[in-house]
Amino acid sequence: MEIAQGDIERYEVAWSDYIRRRRLLLGLAVGYTPWGVAVVLAMRLGLSETTAYVLIIAWFAMFPAASIRLLLWRCPRCRGYFSFPGWYAKYFSNVRSVWTIKERNPGSA
Repeated sequence: MEIAQGDIERYEVAWSDYIRRRRLLLGLAVGYTPWGVAVVLAMRLGLSETTAYVLIIAWFAMFPAASIRLLLWRCPRCRGYFSFPGWYAKYFSNVRSVWTIKERNPGSA
């Protein structure tokens, strides 16, 4: 089966979007402690307590938002959720991947 040039370009755009989403989540996770330390240091240098709380709460809110954004990314080939089914597949059955789910249940998408 040959893939058309338009499909290849669409796949490349979709995969680069997935990589951006994943890097955002990784950056938020890795930057969690340095961000907290920076806010505490800024408070000692004169940042108001209210502003510090707003900055910390904004950071807390960005992490679940980025996580959900990553989980809701759709596969460019089948338009199914790429990583969301991993939650139930990993813990409630012997299925290891999204593609295995589709092979076992052809009607599911």
